[in-house]
Amino acid sequence: MAADIERTDEYTNFIRQLNDFHVLKGTTLQAEPILGGKRLDLYRLFKFVVAAGGFEEVTRNRHWKHIGENFNFPPTCTNSAYILKGVYIRNLGGRRRKYGAIHGPLRLNYVVLMPIKHPI
Repeated sequence: MAADIERTDEYTNFIRQLNDFHVLKGTTLQAEPILGGKRLDLYRLFKFVVAAGGFEEVTRNRHWKHIGENFNFPPTCTNSAYILKGVYIRNLGGRRRKYGAIHGPLRLNYVVLMPIKHPI
């Protein structure tokens, strides 16, 4: 299995924060999904989608195939655009809908709800 993920500090922080977000949501992060026999770098995917205008823009203009070209999937991986979009939705989509567009490294602004103590 090809390991095309460069595990920099920035990547590690991104995945850690993304995992924390999924824990808060009660969902499971697939941190290194396999596509075309390669581990998919979610941080690179996130950066490419943001640079292309965000999820809605990429989807509206049907540019998932163009996003996928950055990952050099084998020619036999004919449905890579469809799979890539699904991977994005499952792993990055909910966070973007909740927290809005983010440029640069992932920054999650957690809102902690604390119970209000009422006087008795």
